[in-house]
Amino acid sequence: MRTGAGLAVVVVAALLLFVGLGFCLWAAYHTLVAHIGVVNAALSVGVVMLFLAGVMIWTAIRLTR
Repeated sequence: MRTGAGLAVVVVAALLLFVGLGFCLWAAYHTLVAHIGVVNAALSVGVVMLFLAGVMIWTAIRLTR
């Protein structure tokens, strides 16, 4: 019973984290649009996210060796 409740809390926390990250990206995009334009803002946010994903993958590979 405790394991199920703990798992449910983790799932809800992961969902909230995903939604929060989405809003942060949305805010960063809209902030950049005002300064550098739509295309450059989308490119900038996309490149930063790809970089962060790469760092996370690299870290996961290093931890599993």
